[in-house]
Amino acid sequence: MPSTSVHTLAVKHVLEHLEKLIHFRIKHPSESIPDSFYANALPSKSHFQLLLQKKDYGFAEQIALALAFARATKPEVFFPLIQASGESLKQMQIGGQVITSSVLRFIPTLQTLIYLLAGDDFLVQQFYLRHFHPKHSLFLEDMIYLEGGQSKEKQREDDPIYREMRLSYPYLRYFLGGEAPRLDEEPNFPASLSETSLHFEDVILPDNTREELQDLIKYLKNRDRLFEMEGVEARIRPSYVVIFAGMPGMGKTITAKTIGKSIGVPVYIVNLARVVSKYIGETEKNLEKIFDRFDKQNCILFFDEADALFGKRTEVKDAKDRYANQEVAYLLQKIENFQGLVILATNVHDIENTFDKAFQRRIRRIILFPFPNENERLKIWEKALPASFKYEEGLLPKLAANYQLNGAGIANVISDALVEAVDRKTNILNLELLEPFMKIEYKRRRVMYEVCQDHIAVKDLKKRYGLQPKQGF
Repeated sequence: MPSTSVHTLAVKHVLEHLEKLIHFRIKHPSESIPDSFYANALPSKSHFQLLLQKKDYGFAEQIALALAFARATKPEVFFPLIQASGESLKQMQIGGQVITSSVLRFIPTLQTLIYLLAGDDFLVQQFYLRHFHPKHSLFLEDMIYLEGGQSKEKQREDDPIYREMRLSYPYLRYFLGGEAPRLDEEPNFPASLSETSLHFEDVILPDNTREELQDLIKYLKNRDRLFEMEGVEARIRPSYVVIFAGMPGMGKTITAKTIGKSIGVPVYIVNLARVVSKYIGETEKNLEKIFDRFDKQNCILFFDEADALFGKRTEVKDAKDRYANQEVAYLLQKIENFQGLVILATNVHDIENTFDKAFQRRIRRIILFPFPNENERLKIWEKALPASFKYEEGLLPKLAANYQLNGAGIANVISDALVEAVDRKTNILNLELLEPFMKIEYKRRRVMYEVCQDHIAVKDLKKRYGLQPKQGF
């Protein structure tokens, strides 16, 4: 028999504690909870105890988590509540849903939690109703789901106090000794954790761009210490909004990932397809879910193609324009209050005429990611090739000088060329092997495939950017 883990011991202790509280409350509905109930020492290294400490949760949150955990793992804890709720008055006080289909079950609701903590003391009930508001981190971070009850009365279904409490699977797993839940673990959550094997030093960037990014890294490293100093918080906005501007393939996303990695801060990339909705009010709801979930968390939020969300407000000609403007106004409010770093990536250079004026005032930095020059392309070609392969002698300087490819394009060419090289049973890349894949990359970008040095490309941007050149990048 395997030894019982500290996590199992902790949840066993929590459930036993809940069971005692249930018996006490049924016998003493009008009495305050004795002090002895609050002296509840859990194993110090258990995940349950670690969560209580990290979130600075008290007895009330412990009981809320215990209720939801018992529903999933030990429903027999609720048998005394089923028996006690036989009278209509008691049923109203205890709340919950008694399911009598094939197996008799009790589903705890928020009202059940309030009853256990407050009994029939009206003032204490109101205190806990205020305490467990919809944006309490238990619900906001999806530790506990409040789900619509099975009551057929619409009024009861709309009232949060009648909502059923269910522990999310990631936290059920965590309390039993599994890995820590991630902030993006909820299905269809509109942002996801993004990681990389690269380091900030691996990203090839112009010197001035790298210097500006180093300033950003300094801010992230020292932010918490800065805001702990007297008088700072009242004079500096807690939000920090940065725009990464540059054509696709210039390294905006990978740079954000490597910045996060360099300082040990997770980077969450917002999926616009899951944010923007054609239905009125849904976009705001999705954004609220993102900003509420990540506010005050030590992380970086990355919005790609941000101009689709943060674009200029337009003259109101119809209802669609009015609601679009409301979305921008809502975003401004959430950005203003967000306590963290937001990176907005855009393919446009004309920030002034693309982004809303009020939003521009909230931008701390605009960092440009220009097309790599010959020296930068040389470094990218060098870093892109694994150590087990090499270029034909003298080829590398020619690739860098004669072909207008950005970092993403070079990575695509190398990925395809390596497969071809292995198929040919060679580890040497020459122009004959690389050229078909360079032509594919040029065609994808709608650029004419030809030899072209930088001094020519800067005069004729179609040779670098294709049919729709972007001035300034």
